[in-house]
Amino acid sequence: MAGNSWSIKIVKGKPCSFEPDVYCPPGQTKPTVLTAETGDSISWDNQTSLPHQIVSGEGDQQTQLTNRIPPRGSSGAFSPQPLTPPAPFTINYYCSLHRGETGTIEVVS
Repeated sequence: MAGNSWSIKIVKGKPCSFEPDVYCPPGQTKPTVLTAETGDSISWDNQTSLPHQIVSGEGDQQTQLTNRIPPRGSSGAFSPQPLTPPAPFTINYYCSLHRGETGTIEVVS
């Protein structure tokens, strides 16, 4: 069964920021963390004039979540993999090309 599709905007700043592209009722603060499920697909939408590449982990445990995303381009889809047994988990990610650009995905199932 196919899951939901999500997009995370990469927005200009110093450093650039990651903003989940989710509906937020007027007057409420947009979430900074994307909540997804296993089987969902997540892509990054680069709205800046710089390339970005999204990774998770450190050193030898680093996992590339996207290829290099060109300026004003989008990444291919990433899908969180379920743990065994399935349980909630967190993916902390960052841009490998620019220090300080970080984000979080909470996977609820």
